[in-house]
Amino acid sequence: GLGPSAHSAHGRLRRWNIREWAAWQHTLAERRPAVEASETLSDTQVLLERRYLGLRTSSGVESVLIPEAVRESWIAAGWAREGNDRIQLTIEGWLRLDALVASL
Repeated sequence: GLGPSAHSAHGRLRRWNIREWAAWQHTLAERRPAVEASETLSDTQVLLERRYLGLRTSSGVESVLIPEAVRESWIAAGWAREGNDRIQLTIEGWLRLDALVASL
């Protein structure tokens, strides 16, 4: 991630930059890494990240990542559509993204 408070992930490692603008800028001016902290993700956290980040994109996520009953309820409510073995959120669904993912 680029910028203050930006998050990055690679495999099981997630890291985030210094949050405060002035501190982030000062750290970079000193040519030091602006990473504030990092963590190793569990299998459950990796799955959550795949779902959450994938649903934020126009290509969506693989259908198998969302339980069938949940997919059907999202589609019936007009929050998602399914095609090519993928679930994509509609605009209405995208606005509800946090609540939808929390329901998983």
